[in-house]
Amino acid sequence: MTGEHILRMLRHATGLDLSLESVESAVRKRMKQRHMREISSYEAEAARNREELDALIDLVVVPESWFFRDAEAFSVAAQFALDRHAATGGPVRILSAPCASGEEPYSLAIALHSAGMRQDSFVIDAIDVSPQVIRRAQKGHYWRNAFRTADLGFREQHFIQHGDNFELAPDVRRLVRFRCDNLLTFDPPDGKTYDIIFCRNLLIYFNEETQAAALRKLRTLLDDEGLLFCGYAETTTFCLNDFSRAPYANAFAVQKKRRTVASQKPITGAPFQHRRAWPVTGTPTLPRPAAVLQPENRSAAAEKEDPDALFRRARQAADVGGLEEAAQACRAYLGLVPDSAEAHFMLGLLSEKHEDDKEAVEFLRRAIYLDPNHYEALCHLALLAERQGDMTKAQAYRQRAARVFGRRSGEREQ
Repeated sequence: MTGEHILRMLRHATGLDLSLESVESAVRKRMKQRHMREISSYEAEAARNREELDALIDLVVVPESWFFRDAEAFSVAAQFALDRHAATGGPVRILSAPCASGEEPYSLAIALHSAGMRQDSFVIDAIDVSPQVIRRAQKGHYWRNAFRTADLGFREQHFIQHGDNFELAPDVRRLVRFRCDNLLTFDPPDGKTYDIIFCRNLLIYFNEETQAAALRKLRTLLDDEGLLFCGYAETTTFCLNDFSRAPYANAFAVQKKRRTVASQKPITGAPFQHRRAWPVTGTPTLPRPAAVLQPENRSAAAEKEDPDALFRRARQAADVGGLEEAAQACRAYLGLVPDSAEAHFMLGLLSEKHEDDKEAVEFLRRAIYLDPNHYEALCHLALLAERQGDMTKAQAYRQRAARVFGRRSGEREQ
């Protein structure tokens, strides 16, 4: 089977960097459901029938969410909304994109209600490219796997149970305005910016060009004083593209940087972006993985410098676009602390940025050897394995990363 034409249609419709393998798998499933045997016939059907294309989108856009996922983000959002409403006196505007089946925007609505905010003091817009998940969100029916937090008091208060099915109360459903839309082309219904945006784990599915467009769009949609919540694996990508980390622990929130100087061109990269894609201001000479561990790489200056200060300098240089300086400082740091997983991870990202996938894999594998629970390194190794066509290895790395993320989420909720 070849599904390149359908792959192009889906990429155009969703903006996602979908793999041919995932698309062909979805096409096979739909062809079986439609009792169709010829791929050419199915391509023609998907091209002329928007409902069929939507059904295919629903298969390849896999929404994975649950109520109050990363609970700290909702606590911070609620307090920020209270403060914002007190400061402006107007309704706090919130966007959830993508919203999947509604767990995230409904969690926001419940959090704001629990914080004492009146219905007229906030507006929640929620968008997703899949019409089917939007319809499911509007119905507000959920199974047990949508509730994974330790504290389920909100479920008892806002849901009606029907066996294993839970129906969200109409008064909460009315607090969210759902719309089938693509973030890249989305315009707010009233043309205003948003005080709070939840855009978590979307950039990791975009290719480099689409990712850059999404970052520009999000900056346009966010108010200058607003707060954006992103995925754990995306915070550094935002911070390298005109955003800065917000001072809230475990919430994975960023804010706009003040544009006091001319901004650099956004630097992006492929999926799984945590601490990735340092801005390129030069062409550094990257060390081979074996070389950085040799004692002779230690310079006299490095011997005299505090290791922590060296690594801070590496990070700071990367944050402001000093890629060569970052590589040199990181190299010097490894001369002093050769068992640093973070330093190997950083050099892996530098290698990846310069399209040296082989070297990137070596550095990243050293990172997870030193720290088997290094979530970001596992994510990048999954991406690189997928690029090389090794889907079995990519899946294994993704599963390891998911287990690490699940453990971290559980720890944060305790």
